[in-house]
Amino acid sequence: MQALFKEIIDGETEKVVERLERDSGIVALTATAPPKKYGGQSPLQVAVPSGQFAIASFLVEHGADVDFVDTD
Repeated sequence: MQALFKEIIDGETEKVVERLERDSGIVALTATAPPKKYGGQSPLQVAVPSGQFAIASFLVEHGADVDFVDTD
């Protein structure tokens, strides 16, 4: 679901919220390359270093795992 990660990076909060409302399971997705630097990361792990703190907070409020460890 590359579109979700692009929306997070671009700060498209409304689109991320709409996706989460349709499918709460997206908080547990992991990114795939490209881009390689986000591969294996959760939506929360992409939101924080991208400076998208409102999205990050929303993800945490909706069950994002704050202890998630990158996967290969």
